[in-house]
Amino acid sequence: MHKESKSRIENKLVPSAILVALVVLVIIAGIFVRNHLQSTDFYSQSHVTVSTEQVQTKSLAAAISQISEIDKRDPAFTLADTEVLLVMRLELTNKTASEQYFIPTANLYVRTGQGDYRPLHPSMFIKDPIYSGTLKPGQTIVGQISFSVPRTATNPMLYIDTGWNAEVPVVFSPLK
Repeated sequence: MHKESKSRIENKLVPSAILVALVVLVIIAGIFVRNHLQSTDFYSQSHVTVSTEQVQTKSLAAAISQISEIDKRDPAFTLADTEVLLVMRLELTNKTASEQYFIPTANLYVRTGQGDYRPLHPSMFIKDPIYSGTLKPGQTIVGQISFSVPRTATNPMLYIDTGWNAEVPVVFSPLK
């Protein structure tokens, strides 16, 4: 009987020991990540530039223009009645010393003042869409982009998040 109770106690201790070990590993990993990020210049170099027209960073030059909200019915790419289409022309230049990939569906999005995330939304109203591609140093790509945003959205912000040279996103406030 003594061996049975010892076995039961061991069976209860093993899962507890595993749980404690996992918690310790998570804490150690968190400390490592925090210390690693603090030891790099990431935080001192991080900044978000908000603009209504154009931005220049070490890695890119970007400008938006021809900004409009379209609330017409789009038979090809329907929107909910509670949304409008935010359309603008984007000009993006690679200022790095190497080729860079630009993928609009991965590098562009809108966040609203309410915290909504909005990816690109296709539209038949776009006559000159921006395309994916590799940009050589100094090369510029130009085209239209569109996003569906709630009609009630306050201050939708366009994010250009290329990650070129590990830079933070560039942010535009197109409706200001």
